[in-house]
Amino acid sequence: MDFPTQFFKFFTISLLIFLSSPSPPNVAASKLIDSVCQRTLEYSTKCQQLIGSDPKTKTLEDPKKLAEIVLQMSIANAQSSYDFINQMIKSNPAEPIKKCLFWYEAVVDSFKSSQGELKQDPQTANYDAKTAGDNADTCDKELAVGPPIPEISDRNDQVRLHSRISDAATNMVQLSSSNGD
Repeated sequence: MDFPTQFFKFFTISLLIFLSSPSPPNVAASKLIDSVCQRTLEYSTKCQQLIGSDPKTKTLEDPKKLAEIVLQMSIANAQSSYDFINQMIKSNPAEPIKKCLFWYEAVVDSFKSSQGELKQDPQTANYDAKTAGDNADTCDKELAVGPPIPEISDRNDQVRLHSRISDAATNMVQLSSSNGD
């Protein structure tokens, strides 16, 4: 086939797929999620996937409710990673892993603190959300002294993603509360 024919077929198929895909149920919610995810820099696509994985986010218009859901997801992710590392220590009690366990306890605590502060002090909630990512960075530094442990490094990447999303979501709450919303 020549190029114009291939291009026309590709364009037609793409147009049909676009037109047949359902429109978002709530444009405001899509804008809210887009606004949060645009603030996560290189994680924008992953942010969309993560937030969109919770069906409760699809109809939200309130930044505070979205931040609550994001923080719940972040806590669950951090707790799962803490539990994983705690189990890993049983078969590999290396010092860097033990130190990461300590830092993951701090990650969980940071996200929980952020969730607890969200209603009364969004600025502190925002700070605590950022701190969780810093704790994952410290775990990475501890791991750098020994052989690579990709399972923990991958979890650190996930915590940083959750931290950036939580940071963006709590920042939106902070901005909306300072605007009197």
